[in-house]
Amino acid sequence: MAESRIFTPITGDTRTAREVPDELSAVVHESAVAVLQIVRSVEKYRRKLAAHLGVSVTELRAVGLIAESDTVTPRQLADRLDLTTGSVTALLDRLEEGDLVRRTRHPSDRRSVQLELTEDGSRIMMASYRIFQQRLLYAVESLPPGSVANVTAFMRLASEGYDAAIDETFD
Repeated sequence: MAESRIFTPITGDTRTAREVPDELSAVVHESAVAVLQIVRSVEKYRRKLAAHLGVSVTELRAVGLIAESDTVTPRQLADRLDLTTGSVTALLDRLEEGDLVRRTRHPSDRRSVQLELTEDGSRIMMASYRIFQQRLLYAVESLPPGSVANVTAFMRLASEGYDAAIDETFD
């Protein structure tokens, strides 16, 4: 019979084969639930924003990655989105048609192109990021001074841990 509660608190550390104390297990479990909640909330926001803009979630992710980068090529974008270059070509065609992204000649490699946001693409991403930050402002102002740095450090460490686990598990 399957476990009735899929998300049960952790009892052991598989890296060190040590037992995890109940108090620590409860904190890890509570943190896991909170992280899942924020992931779901951000994904819901992303789906709603994409629908509002008339693009797919993948297209919105692409625009966001281009906005975050100083320079990005279609190949780099394909790698970051885990897509084939053919899929990214079609995606970029749609984004160019929607006047969100443009391809420009690479300054040092004539065979390559770089991706950049159009004025509309920049405006949309700036507005989206401002809304995202506004949602965080309430949380930041609600916490005691200094504790936000600890929360941020926790999130960075958790992210690095997931990245390492992906590399170890799937590569």
